[in-house]
Amino acid sequence: MFLKIQAAVSLFTCTCMLGATTVPASSIGTVTANGEIQVDGSAIRSNSTLFDGSVVQTSGVRSEVRLADGSQLVLNPDSRMTLYRNHAVLEQGLTMQRNAGKHAVIANGLKVSSETPNGVVLVDILNRTHMEVAARSAVADVRTPAGDLVARIEPGKTLSFDTAPQENMSPSSIRIAGVLRPVAGHFVLTDAQSGLTFQLQGSDLAAYSGIPVQVIGMVSSVVPTVSGASRVVDVSQASPQNTTPGNNPGNNGPGAVSPVSTGIGTMFNTSSDLFLVGVAAVGVVLGLAGSGAFSSGPSASIP
Repeated sequence: MFLKIQAAVSLFTCTCMLGATTVPASSIGTVTANGEIQVDGSAIRSNSTLFDGSVVQTSGVRSEVRLADGSQLVLNPDSRMTLYRNHAVLEQGLTMQRNAGKHAVIANGLKVSSETPNGVVLVDILNRTHMEVAARSAVADVRTPAGDLVARIEPGKTLSFDTAPQENMSPSSIRIAGVLRPVAGHFVLTDAQSGLTFQLQGSDLAAYSGIPVQVIGMVSSVVPTVSGASRVVDVSQASPQNTTPGNNPGNNGPGAVSPVSTGIGTMFNTSSDLFLVGVAAVGVVLGLAGSGAFSSGPSASIP
């Protein structure tokens, strides 16, 4: 799989050195491939013009998409994507995109974007309920259909998402873990896996100040008053987190996820947390749980 990713990166690097392609005003961009692909159900070779709603499907070769807004995508073999003027929907396979802030990628109902100019993100659909997102040269934001921030992925990190509805959890339940700290008369916690900061409210939180804790609670509709906090959580249960190697509750407790080795996880030398998230119909984050590491491998080079 690493060889496939490395080839995709090479293709992406080469095409980024080309000048902008001139396309008809009514189109949204062009697609090129060194072989046969399908565009809107028709087999094409070399290149084709894309319009709003065009479907690109690859089989044995990769394709490179250049959009009128300056975004660029590489679509891996055995992938399928529907392209619109303002976003793209990945339905199958793996894509790598530059300028995801201008042209977000939607996969399994989650929206992946980056506000960093020329930022590169990778999105890999493993099946209908599992996907991975990697941030290569910029921070990647992952949001629900309602616009709620699910995760903020730092460059060089890869997170795995389970988008299947979680059982035994209400639509506004949440489980997070990190160091509890006091800020401006309140308590906040930055989740170690998603990178999101939450403002916490509840009794006896002072007893855990300054130590790693696991928190279960309900997402509140109250607007956070602490700068940088994304949501307010009414804490129903808080417990110290055992960080001794081999005794991490996130690896051994209910809902834990085993480490996995998959496509884009081998792109980076650094290990990354495994992030389990469920998305309810109302777009509220569910059940953050589990941690692990993707297998490491040679890192790819993208300018």
